[in-house]
Amino acid sequence: MNKLLAVTQLALCFLFVFCNSGGGTKPSELAGQWEYGSGVRNVKDLGRVPEQIELFKDGTGVVEGNSISWKVENKRLVFLSSQSGFACNYKLSGYALIFIDDNGDSATFVRKGKLEEFKVKQAADAEKAAEKERNERIASFEKAGDEAYDMVKRSTGDARLIQLKNAYVNYDKAVKSNPNNISNKLRERYLDMCIARVQWILDEGNASMSAIPLLQNNIDTYLTANIPADIRQRYATFLAQLGDSSVSKANYIEAISYYNKAIEKAANPAPFKAKLATTVEAEKTKQMAANTERLAKVEETKRAVEQLSKQFVFISGGTFTMGCTPEQADECFDPEKPAHSVTVGDFSIGKYEVTRELWNAVMGRNSSDVEGDKNLPVGGVTWDDVQTFIQKLNSMAGEKYRLPTEVEWEYAARGGNKSKGFKYSGSNTIDDVAWYSSKVMPVGTKAPNELGIYDMSGNVCEWVNDRYKDYSSFTKTAPTGSAADSHRVIRGGDNHNGARYCRVSYRYFNYSGYDVAGSNFHLGFRLAVSP
Repeated sequence: MNKLLAVTQLALCFLFVFCNSGGGTKPSELAGQWEYGSGVRNVKDLGRVPEQIELFKDGTGVVEGNSISWKVENKRLVFLSSQSGFACNYKLSGYALIFIDDNGDSATFVRKGKLEEFKVKQAADAEKAAEKERNERIASFEKAGDEAYDMVKRSTGDARLIQLKNAYVNYDKAVKSNPNNISNKLRERYLDMCIARVQWILDEGNASMSAIPLLQNNIDTYLTANIPADIRQRYATFLAQLGDSSVSKANYIEAISYYNKAIEKAANPAPFKAKLATTVEAEKTKQMAANTERLAKVEETKRAVEQLSKQFVFISGGTFTMGCTPEQADECFDPEKPAHSVTVGDFSIGKYEVTRELWNAVMGRNSSDVEGDKNLPVGGVTWDDVQTFIQKLNSMAGEKYRLPTEVEWEYAARGGNKSKGFKYSGSNTIDDVAWYSSKVMPVGTKAPNELGIYDMSGNVCEWVNDRYKDYSSFTKTAPTGSAADSHRVIRGGDNHNGARYCRVSYRYFNYSGYDVAGSNFHLGFRLAVSP
């Protein structure tokens, strides 16, 4: 038996096994070419479902090139070949012919030319089924939440807390399963449970305080899009209550944050604006009477933070050569090599190194090992300390300050697109622009570079954001190093070192947690911000 015949017999065997033997008419609607669409594809030990079946009106047909005869008898489709005869149940639905065996398994064939349309419809049906399943799942979550919600209203003590958690968990699942289609009832009840959980945390003062930002984030993420005005107003009222709680604990900055957020979220912000002004004035009066020094500190912080925003230089991005460029002569160290072309985007960088005044205003303590003028750059801080400082500063200022990247730092030190190719930042004569081999001096007391930035050579050396990694001639952006490496890059040289260490290309590194306080290694930083 040749290979073609074997394949044909396997296909016919499929139909024979798939159907039961049966035997009269030849309905014209069954005539035509049919292509496999979906369903049972293989029959174990016998063969595959044929790809095509062609039935003619005269009762003849072809299955994969082999002749058969067919008819319908007792509502079953009967096929006959030279070797065997067989029959099966069938269903004709539009352009689909469905074969069904006695076990309920089926294979669907579609009229030639309709296969793509069939697949599109099949995908749409699958999506509808998935949507139905999703809606049923959401309904079950919401029902469980409703049951617990009703119990919360009728329970007290530990029983209430259990039901509160159950309601929140189920509403949370319902909301996150379909965040773009949240009913007003679900919005309102989910908001109720989030607020109730936060209120319980505040009342109990327990160890779950860290959950408050998560709950607020859930509200902001899932309940503020197209949220009804009354629910927005309830949320704003709740935020104002958190502000009141912060005021009662003399946490002035946190209270300001809550009140401002309440104003942002409210449908009618007027009451919260008035509340903010009244509460802040009352807090000021109270603190002035109880602790004049503390109030002065708050005002000092505000002034320092406000002044900071005026001390940035905007730098247009560009492409420059980073590393050991010709003007550095033979003074380069290996980490500066090879020189390579780098592209950097727009950014702004601090005109001055961060001062003791700003550091102490934000951190509330003196972290510098340097005594003297408040305009001295802060020194003796670790990279990790700096991250804490930046987080607090951003909370106060509502900004996104950060450390500059290494490529931003060097681009700025070289003068950006105004660069004149100096060895040091702003001059080839180091005494014009840098404090070196001396004590630390107030910021901005030497000449600036081409962009108006001070002390990028000398005074204190500066942390940047990047982890350390050797340069490569293929480097197109600043190397960020391995995520597992705790070494961070340091730039700029410092007052303790000689001129060679104050060049614009000089780089070295240290552990992010390395504490240099009390040493003569004056390590500080300056800030950057993206457009």
